[in-house]
Amino acid sequence: MGAYCSIAVDSNNKAHISYTDLSNHDLKYATNAAGPWDVTVVDSAGNIGDYNDIAVDSANKAHICYS
Repeated sequence: MGAYCSIAVDSNNKAHISYTDLSNHDLKYATNAAGPWDVTVVDSAGNIGDYNDIAVDSANKAHICYS
C-alpha cells in the first residue's frame, strides 16, 4: 500500500509520483512518461520517505527530496 505521495506533471502532461510503499518501507517513484506506468525503488534503506516531495525540471526530469 502506498502513502505520503507527492505528484508533479511535466510539460507533456505526464505524471511523476513519489510515495512510500508501506508494505516494504521503501521510497518509490512512478511515472507514465514513457507510456505504461513504470515503478522503481528510489531508496530501500529502512523506514524512509514519509516526508518526500517531487518536482520536474524544464527537461522533464524528476527530482525527489526526502527524509
